[in-house]
Amino acid sequence: MPKITNFNDAMIELANRARAKKALDDAAFDLNAAPYSTETTLVTKFSFKGLYLAFDTAETKTAALILVNGAVETVIWQGSTASAAQSIVFIPDKEWDFPAGCELKLTITQASGACTASILLLTSEA
Repeated sequence: MPKITNFNDAMIELANRARAKKALDDAAFDLNAAPYSTETTLVTKFSFKGLYLAFDTAETKTAALILVNGAVETVIWQGSTASAAQSIVFIPDKEWDFPAGCELKLTITQASGACTASILLLTSEA
C-alpha cells in the first residue's frame, strides 16, 4: 500500500477500491461546538472500505467506529491522535462485511479547543 500523507493521497487510495461509495462525508464539522456523532444505515449487505479524518488543529482527539445492530452497539475500531498529529487514516487489511440493516456510527471527541474535522467513510455493497 502506498504511503498516505495527505487528504488527496487518501482519497486516491480509497477511490481505487472497487465500488467504494461515500457513507459519511462531512467537510467541516466544528468539534469545538460539540462532539461528532452520526450514524448511517446501510440497507444492503455492505463492506467497510476505509475511514479518513483530518483536523485543522493538533489537539488530541479520539474516534470510534461502532457497528449498530438493533439495540446492540459494538466498537469495531478506535483510534486517537497524538498532540502533534492532525489526521487518522484507517483502511482495513481484510474484508469487513456486515449484514443488511446494520448501521455504522462514528464518534469523535476532543478535550477542548477549536477544531474543524473533515470526515470521509467509505463502504461498498458486498
